[in-house]
Amino acid sequence: MKGLRILSGHRELLLLGNKNAYAILNLLREQEYSGTGIAEVLGIKAQLATYYLNKLEKYGLAEIVRTEQVRGTLKKFFRATAEHFLILSDIGEENTELDLSFSSAYLEKLQFTEMEDRIDDCIDLIVDDCLKVDQNDKVLLKYRDNTSKYLEKFVTKLRNIGAEYRFEFFSGDLVQEFWSSLPTDRIQLHQQYFSETLRWPTVYILIGKYPNPSLTDIPEARIKEVSDILYNNTYSFNRNDRLRYAQFQIFQFEEDFFTDSKIMERLQMYWDAASMKSGDYTVMKYTADYLLDNNSLRILSSHHNELSVRLSRDKFVINAGPFSSASYGNEGANFLIPCGSLAVIPEDNSINGDIFCDAANDDGIKGVRLRIENNIVTEVKADKGLEELQSRLDKFGVDGRTVSMVGFGLNSGVKNGTILPELTSDMNGSFSLIFSHNEFMGGKIKNVPPWILTCISPEIHAEGRLILKGNDYSV
Repeated sequence: MKGLRILSGHRELLLLGNKNAYAILNLLREQEYSGTGIAEVLGIKAQLATYYLNKLEKYGLAEIVRTEQVRGTLKKFFRATAEHFLILSDIGEENTELDLSFSSAYLEKLQFTEMEDRIDDCIDLIVDDCLKVDQNDKVLLKYRDNTSKYLEKFVTKLRNIGAEYRFEFFSGDLVQEFWSSLPTDRIQLHQQYFSETLRWPTVYILIGKYPNPSLTDIPEARIKEVSDILYNNTYSFNRNDRLRYAQFQIFQFEEDFFTDSKIMERLQMYWDAASMKSGDYTVMKYTADYLLDNNSLRILSSHHNELSVRLSRDKFVINAGPFSSASYGNEGANFLIPCGSLAVIPEDNSINGDIFCDAANDDGIKGVRLRIENNIVTEVKADKGLEELQSRLDKFGVDGRTVSMVGFGLNSGVKNGTILPELTSDMNGSFSLIFSHNEFMGGKIKNVPPWILTCISPEIHAEGRLILKGNDYSV
């Protein structure tokens, strides 16, 4: 065992951000342990202990020092590779020799990495409580290569229920090929199949994030050609079908995430918002159930909010998952904070009245006052960005003025829309109006990204009972 080992790779540090991995490595500094021995000391499952031991070995933090044959099975014993560790920090901390008792602030930054103990609970919540899947349902699971292990968990769950299922693999490389080189007839056949698939399920679960093609090297004429095919085929999903949808976000960082100071400046705020407590999943379930069961809502409170809404309780979208996603762009970090938003398709002609929206998912529009009649915006005022807002509403005629979905922020970690304005629509206790292009998601406009207007502090009543006030639910 070495006296000192230098840690500089972000994967090592991410691993040690997990409390189990950290505790195991601390034990291994004192003496050797097997997986069962670690499990007994820490009170965790032996499989989980073995998983982290293998991870520690993979990243050179632990090593096998001896083996034993026990009832025909090879038992491995591990020790740490060093007594002390030096963190060469590239995320803004001072370079300091630490005796593996990392600062609590540092561990808090890295707490959101390996959370296997929450995944099964979250899948149970999504499948059983939110989507309420039963043996009569047909479930379409869509996944990427890096989310296959989560697909296996969903499949196991669905098999136990007895529900019929299919799954599709989608890849960024395949998307790029689709846009740039596939023959037109192949694209048409693919889109026809895709449209048929969308008609098949009663429940749709997306695991991870959609890949986006890079359009920089694709001729504009080719983009238009493929877009026309997408426009005519992809969105033929029948809006009269039942819609139950879940987006299961998977945690992933870009390679340079921990080396970019612009990201790190805001990282702690995001992690604070993303730190779901163990009871948050249950709170989300009960609140979502209450909103869906009591589908006649009245939004009141500040400004001139007096809006009535009837929800279609069988058509809703759950944005959940134990992980946050992170990517890096020209403007810095772009996060999707986990587990805590519910979007519901309103019934036809069911939204009527006035509402004040504090913000849009666009910095150029603020202080919006809307009058809505039968789901259609008929009058609009704004303190800032009125011309842009009016242009968006008018661009597609009546469709552009139609509210396709309404949303509720259920993430207790997001309570301030001024600190994290990009997360305003997911803020705990917010109410949002969603104008969406995607017919599958309930909208009528095609080939235009959805946009959101958010009422940050509404007062919402359901069946005469106050359920939301001051950004806190009273369910």
